[in-house]
Amino acid sequence: MSFEPIKRLRLGEQIASAIRDAIISGRYAAGSLLPSERDLAEQFSVARTSVREALHRLEAWGLVELRHGAAPKVQDFLASVGIQLLPHLIAPGGKLDATLFADLMQLRAGLLAWVAGQAASRFGEASTDEGTKRNDALADLRSLVDKLETAASAQSRQALDLEFFMTLIGLTENRVMILIANAVSRLYRAHQKLFASLYEDALFDPRHHRRVVEAIALGERAEAASAMEAFGLSALNSEVLRCP
Repeated sequence: MSFEPIKRLRLGEQIASAIRDAIISGRYAAGSLLPSERDLAEQFSVARTSVREALHRLEAWGLVELRHGAAPKVQDFLASVGIQLLPHLIAPGGKLDATLFADLMQLRAGLLAWVAGQAASRFGEASTDEGTKRNDALADLRSLVDKLETAASAQSRQALDLEFFMTLIGLTENRVMILIANAVSRLYRAHQKLFASLYEDALFDPRHHRRVVEAIALGERAEAASAMEAFGLSALNSEVLRCP
C-alpha cells in the first residue's frame, strides 16, 4: 500500500479557517449573518465553489446554519460546537481567552482528581494477572516522579508531567476518559507555551506527584484524588493564570 502525494491545503479549508477565526473572535455574533456566498467569493478572490466548500465545513463544525436562498447564519458556538474546536477557541487569532483558559484549568483540576482516585481504586482491586501490568505502570510513575524531582528545566518538567498524566489515565482503564484525555493532550500540545510558566522552579512542586504514586500503591482513593486536585488548584490559583 502506497501513500498519495501530499497536497497543499485546499482553498476551502483556508477560507473555512479564516471565517472560523472571525466567528470565535467575536467579529460575527451569534444570530448575525455572514456575507453572501457571492460576496465571500469576491472578498477572498476565489471561485464560489471554494466558498461553498468552506461553508459546508463550517456547518459541519456547528458554526453556521446554511439556508437555501439566504446568507449563512452564525450559530452560538458554545451551544453548537464540540471539543474538537477547543484549541481554536482558547486563543482566537493568537490572543489568549483568559476566561476560557481559567475554565480549562478548573476542569483540569477536577479531571486530575478523578483520574488519580480512579487509578488508586483500580490498583487496589487488581487481580493477580492484572497486578503485574499495573505494577509496571506504577513503576513507570515512580520513575517519572524521580525525573520530575531532578529535571533541570521547565520544558523537561512540562514533558514529564504530561507523560505522568497519560500513564495515570491508562491505570483508570476507562476508555471514555482515555479518549477525552487524548483530546485534552492535543490541545495541550498545540498551546504548550501557554502552560510553560507553570513549570518554573517557583511554581512547580513534584511532591504532589509523589503523594499520588504512594496513595495509588496503597489503593487509597481519597488521598490520591486529594493530591492531584491540590496540584491542579495550585496552577489555577497561580499569578500566571490571573495575569496571562
